[in-house]
Amino acid sequence: MGDRVAALTFTGGGYAQYVAVDAKLLAKVPDNVSLEQAGALPCIGQTALQFVDFADIKTGEHVVINAPAGGVGHLLIQLLMNKVAQDNIKVTVICSPEKYAKLDELIDVSKLAGWIDYTKDEDFPDLQADVLLDLVGDEAGVRALSVLKTGARVNVLPTIWVDKLKEAGQQKDLAVAGYKAQRSGQDMARVLQEVADGKLTLKIQKTYPLSEVVAAHHELQKGDAFGKIVLAAAE
Repeated sequence: MGDRVAALTFTGGGYAQYVAVDAKLLAKVPDNVSLEQAGALPCIGQTALQFVDFADIKTGEHVVINAPAGGVGHLLIQLLMNKVAQDNIKVTVICSPEKYAKLDELIDVSKLAGWIDYTKDEDFPDLQADVLLDLVGDEAGVRALSVLKTGARVNVLPTIWVDKLKEAGQQKDLAVAGYKAQRSGQDMARVLQEVADGKLTLKIQKTYPLSEVVAAHHELQKGDAFGKIVLAAAE
């Protein structure tokens, strides 16, 4: 009773002051992690952790990621850079110049294999990359397929774009798979501890009171958030 906890739930309650959650999905919030941070982490944190595992990136592979500064992306890029050191993978990012400049706050950009500026009206380079982690989908995802080698793997969030990317990637015989986060108390505890230990940097662009939920959605719909937008319920 009275513990500070966090959890990912798909049964509603994200806009409520009180919600009932299965106890096995809960994780205690470390003392040096704020409730604001804990509230930002359940979906993006668990998705980022699980997405890296789902992608099954092999030693030495070249991975391309788009939207590396968004909610999931800004955590995912940090996890990928850990694999640069551990597994000798290469990472290329696709993002705007503004987002690329902000990556300095998260990672050592000198260790990236490359950066593609999608705002330029030109073809993407043929990198013969092994894996695309697509956090955008739709036409942006289709455009990014050109960086891949024949037989490469595409992992996409959200899953609604799987069929479109499969069709677009037929000539290259691409293996396209979508992923949806699975609720896990263990993963919740893991990502909270990573933030507590300073191994993951969580960026919160802005926190809105629950009464300003419409303004929060308008901000989100701009599509230029760096990190996460949070709603704060009243005490």
